[in-house]
Order: sequence, then structure tokens, then C-alpha cells
Amino acid sequence: MVKALTEKHLAVFRRHMVDVIGIHAELSSDEIGKSQLDERVMAVMREVPRHLFVPAPVAAAAYEDTPLPIGFNKTISQPFMVALMTDLLDPQPDDRVLEVGTGLGYQTAILAHQRRSDSSTWASRTLRSELAMAPAGGLSTRHSTRFSW
Repeated sequence: MVKALTEKHLAVFRRHMVDVIGIHAELSSDEIGKSQLDERVMAVMREVPRHLFVPAPVAAAAYEDTPLPIGFNKTISQPFMVALMTDLLDPQPDDRVLEVGTGLGYQTAILAHQRRSDSSTWASRTLRSELAMAPAGGLSTRHSTRFSW
């Protein structure tokens, strides 16, 4: 029987994921206008445990650079796209971000580690470990099953 992955193993997978993101950035430099992403973004990508934000049946693939199914005919974004969107947004410590359609909360957790505060709105009950991963006092959420408040 194969043993379960430990946090040490998962940390290696996260570092590998970030290395792959770096390769994508370099290969896409003509399209994105830079050959590497901000080190703050890369550091947060190494820190936030993506496997906690995906359904258990696909957790083993959490650190592959691919979107993964999360149910409801939705996917969690490819890690490179999460890193690129965060880099292009360039969140500063005092910025406030409103994210609508949070899904499972991975992008929100990445953003929460970049700034002082964040507001997140989601329209389903699929939010996973976002609150546990957010810096203390740095995140507020609102759940709605409707698109109008």
C-alpha cells in the first residue's frame, strides 16, 4: 500500500508548480510583456496549499499546471493563469479587492496573502479553505444564491 502524501511532499509539489509557472512566463514573455512574474506572487503561490481548494478526488493533481473540475460544470483555474492574473492586477498592501464568483476560493486566498483586506462574494456553497488560509482580519465574505443584493 502507498503511504499518504505528507506536507513535506506537498511543499515539493508546490515548488515544482511554481517552477513550471516560471517556465510558462518565460515562454509567454512576448504575449505578457515580461519574462518573469513578480516574486511576491511566486512566493504566495509556493505558500498557499492548492490541494485544500479542490475536491478530494482530484487533490492528487492539485499541483499540476492545469485547470481541475470542481463540480457544477466549473473548474479551478490553471495555476499559471492564477499567478498571471494576480501579477497583472499587481495588488498592493493597502488595496481592497472585490472578487465576485469566488468558486472554491483559491484565487481569493492568493489575493488575501498579497494585501491587507479582501472582500469575496460567491454564489454557491463551494468555498473551501479560504477563511483558514486568509491572514487574520484580512478577508470578509458574503454568500448569496442570487445575483442581486
